[in-house]
Amino acid sequence: MSILHRIYDLEQQINNTNELNFDYDVLSLSKQQSVAQNPSPKTSTPIKRCWDETTTAKLITNQRQEIIPTSTNHVTASELTTKASTGSGTKIFAIGLILGIVVSGSAMIGVVVVWQNSAPPSTLCVNNTSDRKLYNNEFIYSPTSQVYAAGMLNNQFGIYRAYGYGNVTSTTIWTASQSTTSITCHLQLQTDRNVVVYTTTSSIAVWAAGVNNGGSGKPFCLQMLDSGNLIWINNTGSTIWQTNSAQTG
Repeated sequence: MSILHRIYDLEQQINNTNELNFDYDVLSLSKQQSVAQNPSPKTSTPIKRCWDETTTAKLITNQRQEIIPTSTNHVTASELTTKASTGSGTKIFAIGLILGIVVSGSAMIGVVVVWQNSAPPSTLCVNNTSDRKLYNNEFIYSPTSQVYAAGMLNNQFGIYRAYGYGNVTSTTIWTASQSTTSITCHLQLQTDRNVVVYTTTSSIAVWAAGVNNGGSGKPFCLQMLDSGNLIWINNTGSTIWQTNSAQTG
């Protein structure tokens, strides 16, 4: 064989080798792209060439996209945070505000109803262990229309003409014969059954009903009647003392 033929054969072998290498490269690259685009965790065919960083990143990204459903209702974490801080937050605030107004309004209505339906006291009672006291501008009222009020006004224990709760006049129906009204006094209903007016500072008695019996018949109650009479009764309802101030006409 001539030298020229030898050279020609070598060139052909080189070309064939280059073509095989090229075909191998193309096949490998095709396999890389196929795996990158359609990764499958079940694929066990080894890849002969190494992945570069870019291809690896693409594969990881594609794998994550396979794991996370790409439905139209899917919301990302950032979108969820945004919606929670805008639309949902606004709805929650609005609902909370409405509920707050409703609850507050109901509470206010309840307070008004209770206040309107609660009549002022017409009776004041003492139990077995402690006395009860009425100070200046404290009264019990006749139950039906609160036209009479019994209590302390300007240091004087008495029954006064009234025009409803809190509207007590200085017009007297009956007053206790106190030894003084020039210093601060209060009325005291006692567990010993007595009714006494004391000076508040020095606790000196300036008037007493004089019905002390040591406390037999407790509890005792002071009651303002619609007639204008004020009575002091025991636990059986028997009158112990009264003002005899019932109004006629």
